[in-house]
Amino acid sequence: RELLGQALALNRARGDRTAEAANLNNLGMVAQHQGDFAAARALFDEGRALCRALGNRVWEAAILNNLGMAARGQGDADGARLLLEEALGVHREIGNRAWEAACLNNLGALATLQGDPRAARELHLLALEICGELGDRQELAGALEGLAAAAEPLRAARLWGAADTLRAAVGSPLPAGEREAHERQVEAARRALGDHDAFDDAWRAVPREANRRRHV
Repeated sequence: RELLGQALALNRARGDRTAEAANLNNLGMVAQHQGDFAAARALFDEGRALCRALGNRVWEAAILNNLGMAARGQGDADGARLLLEEALGVHREIGNRAWEAACLNNLGALATLQGDPRAARELHLLALEICGELGDRQELAGALEGLAAAAEPLRAARLWGAADTLRAAVGSPLPAGEREAHERQVEAARRALGDHDAFDDAWRAVPREANRRRHV
């Protein structure tokens, strides 16, 4: 945060507005990962306005996605969905497949939060397919976690285990701002199953088919 703040000040002083927008986005990501969603949303709002003024649709769409996640973190589900759907539309229009997958995953997580597991599953499966095509293991882990949150307990444990393995392989642990909700989901599934040994065995199984859309 300190280094990005210094970069922001320097880029403002030299008039590099594109770099300034990037700094605002990255500062917002730091705040979001630390669970400070109000600060993240303010930074993303400022970055989005700057990108819009510059006509930079690629950065604007990326920040819209991040804004949606900050809104979700604040409990603003309706606002989050509108922002994420807007971001998804732009990423599809400009052909940014990696960010399309991220938006789909985020919309899927929002659908789970709003009690629509069927919609969540379809959104995460779309993201999973794109991640498989791109070889994006970090976002693939997010798709598996999203599918797990909408699955029955044993399948959820297997998918969470596969996601854990992927995250360890790419060095990308869950951000602090998402960890608490994730742990609540895991504990709820464990309690629902009742058999903790079976849950742990399924978690460790890391099924090979988890990476293939037709088996998830």
